[in-house]
Amino acid sequence: MGNFDKLHHICIVVHDIDKAQAYYDSIGIGPWESYPPLTEYEELQVPSPEGFKAMQYRICNLPNVQLQLCEPNGDPSP
Repeated sequence: MGNFDKLHHICIVVHDIDKAQAYYDSIGIGPWESYPPLTEYEELQVPSPEGFKAMQYRICNLPNVQLQLCEPNGDPSP
């Protein structure tokens, strides 16, 4: 077996997190929950900590993988 035996998550970057969640709900993928506030991260090595902290995330834990929706706010972000 190699280093990538198990897929942990897939992150999908979207323009509108509410519309994206509504779409996935409509095809039976859910429930979704908001990811904890990114302001909880104390040490960041990213180009723009402010842009990173302003992103919105929602997660859906499926039996074999976690789906993540991510909406940047327009500031530089990773």
